[in-house]
Amino acid sequence: MSNQGLVHQEAGRLDEAVSCYLHALPLLRAAGDRVNEGRTLNDLGTTYRLLGRYKESAEQHEAAVAILRALGDQLSTGRTLSNLGVAYRLLGRQDESLGILAEALQLLRSCGDPQCEGTTL
Repeated sequence: MSNQGLVHQEAGRLDEAVSCYLHALPLLRAAGDRVNEGRTLNDLGTTYRLLGRYKESAEQHEAAVAILRALGDQLSTGRTLSNLGVAYRLLGRQDESLGILAEALQLLRSCGDPQCEGTTL
């Protein structure tokens, strides 16, 4: 369902993407697949942001960061922190946004992800 969500998101069918992500999350939790749960929460947060639902976006990114950080997945954590920083900026939380983006940048540099590093800058 998460992959279907991405296809819907990329096609601009954002409500369908949200539906897929929300359907996938309990399945991933039941399977104990924490990595994909965290990544799906990140994708859900991005979709909420595209829908203009910034508070929900930040909440999903925060939940994703907690999971991915606990798992030690630095690359996914960095990417998710970058998305969280954008959500905070859109909520008017500029200082928090800058702090989160600085943390994301540090992680992304240490993981060698120049593309995401560039978008974080």
